[in-house]
Amino acid sequence: MKDSAPRSTGPPPAAGKTRSPTPRPTAETSNAATPTPQTWEDENGQLNYLSTVSTTGGWAKIQWTSERVIVIDTYPETGYTPQVKQLSPTRVQIQFTGPGKTTAIAAWWDDDEPQLDIDNDGG
Repeated sequence: MKDSAPRSTGPPPAAGKTRSPTPRPTAETSNAATPTPQTWEDENGQLNYLSTVSTTGGWAKIQWTSERVIVIDTYPETGYTPQVKQLSPTRVQIQFTGPGKTTAIAAWWDDDEPQLDIDNDGG
């Protein structure tokens, strides 16, 4: 037996202008000078920190623990080239070099927490 009742196709359109919702990233990012990192404990119970850090030359995704600091990925802005240096197991430096400008991110572990220095002036 066939159901002859009309099927709903959703709510009626709203009057006036409507906007689609803005997609939200799955990982929180920030343009703040000191972004708030995501935290979690790994399978060994060690606290991990993860943050996407920006400069005018690009972005770097960085992970910190008390035993290591690593750069997971870099995302240079157009015209910039990234360079990553692992200075020690718990210290990294990322530079983005572009036309007439170099920006840098230094990330390290100290005082039981992640540390970060962002240089947008090339100095």
